[in-house]
Amino acid sequence: MLIFDFVVTTRYTPRYMFTVVCRILFLLVCSASVAFSKPSFNKVFGEDYKKAEKYMEDHGTYFEKASAYFKVDKRFLKAVVFPELIRYSQFSDLLETHTLEWLYVEGGSKSADFSIGCFQMKPSFVETLEGLVSSDESLKEEYGFLILNRSGSSFRKIRLTRLKNEKWQFVYLCCFLETAWKQFQLYRINDEEELLRTFCAVYNAGFGHDLITLRKRAAIPAFPYGSRYPASEQYLYSDVAVDYFRSH
Repeated sequence: MLIFDFVVTTRYTPRYMFTVVCRILFLLVCSASVAFSKPSFNKVFGEDYKKAEKYMEDHGTYFEKASAYFKVDKRFLKAVVFPELIRYSQFSDLLETHTLEWLYVEGGSKSADFSIGCFQMKPSFVETLEGLVSSDESLKEEYGFLILNRSGSSFRKIRLTRLKNEKWQFVYLCCFLETAWKQFQLYRINDEEELLRTFCAVYNAGFGHDLITLRKRAAIPAFPYGSRYPASEQYLYSDVAVDYFRSH
C-alpha cells in the first residue's frame, strides 16, 4: 500500500472529502461571479449604497461598543449586514411591521414572520437564537438575558419591542455570529473571506441546514430581490458583503 493510499483511507473519509470538494466548488462559484462580472456595487446600487455607507459611518460607535463588549470582530459584524442596509427601506419596513405584528403576537411566527429594522431580522430568527443559546452553557453565560422562556403573546410582544430597537439588533447580531461560529464549527475555516461568506449563508438561510446545503443556496444569485426573481438579474449576497469587507 502506498503511503498516500494509507493517509487517504485512514484520515480522509468519503464524507470529509465530499465536504472539502463542496467547499472548493463554493469558493470557485463565488470567485467566478466576481472574476467574470466584476460589478462595481456602489454604481449598481447608487443612492442605496451611499445610504448604507452613511449608516455605517453614523453608527460606527455602536459597532465599536458591541464588538468590544461581546468580543466579536467588528469587520464581520459590519460586512454581514451591509447588503441588508442597501435594500432596507424604512417606509416599507414600517408598513410591513404595522400590518403583521398583531398576527405574530397572537399566533407566533407561523402566523406571521417578517423582517424588522435596519438589519432585517425576523422573529423566527430571534426565536432560533434563543433556543440555541439556551442549549449551550457558554452561550447562555454570555447571552442568557436574551432568552424568553415562554411562547405566550406577552413574550412575543417583548421580542417585537426588542427587534424594533436598534441597540437590541446589535446585540442579536453579535449573538448570531458567536452562535454560528459554534454551531457550525467555523473555527476550522482559516480564510477570512470564506468565513464571511459562510456567515452570510447562515444569516440568509438560517440554522436549519447543514453547511453543504447552505453553501449551495448561497451560490445562487438572489440579491437584492430574493429567490423568486431571476438569478440573471441579481447578485450574490456574499459578493456584496466581501466587496465591502475588502474596501472598508
